[in-house]
Amino acid sequence: MQFRHGYAPLSIIEIVIQRLMVAAAFVFVSVPSPAPSAKPESRPFIVRMGEWQSTFLPSAGPNSLTNCVIVLPDGCFELVLRRQESLGGKSTVDIFESSLNQKAIEILRDRLDSDAVRKLPPYAPPNTPFIADEWQLVTAEISRASDVQRVGYFSWKGVGPTNTESIKREWQESAVVLQPLVEWVRALKSLGSSIPPAKWRRVPKEKYNACGIAPRV
Repeated sequence: MQFRHGYAPLSIIEIVIQRLMVAAAFVFVSVPSPAPSAKPESRPFIVRMGEWQSTFLPSAGPNSLTNCVIVLPDGCFELVLRRQESLGGKSTVDIFESSLNQKAIEILRDRLDSDAVRKLPPYAPPNTPFIADEWQLVTAEISRASDVQRVGYFSWKGVGPTNTESIKREWQESAVVLQPLVEWVRALKSLGSSIPPAKWRRVPKEKYNACGIAPRV
């Protein structure tokens, strides 16, 4: 393990305990996977996308966070923001509903319909359990004319999963191509300050799974 500047070195016993805790955590984490294929008429969305991040290192920010969004053909969207400030601590969940104007829908569709996105390989999940200091997972389901394209990537610091090198290269390539979409989802969080309250509605937390890709812990 590499020590971060500003923190006291851990003893061998503390290192072993921390590693075992990380390994154990992944035994019980169910990594999100896309839903089975559905008929076109039962897929009323443009895109359904989620981002998960988690760290086991000392951090000034949250230990774990989730951003999840589903955008419907008419531009209505639901945004889920989940934060966990410390390992084993309580999570806070905020859910909002609003809508995109026609220009914003066109920009989103242009990104989704780019040749680079269309050519991405299907998302392959990481093999679990594994050991990592921190990790990030991004998945996206994109409605196409007759099917749903499922893409995504996994990145980490530490030992990581035991997937093949070819899959790891696919993750790296997908991360580059999907970055504009990841940034687009993150930008939605700032819309609340510019959208009238009547059009930026808070949703009851019971609907946390409305995105359809919420992780189970």
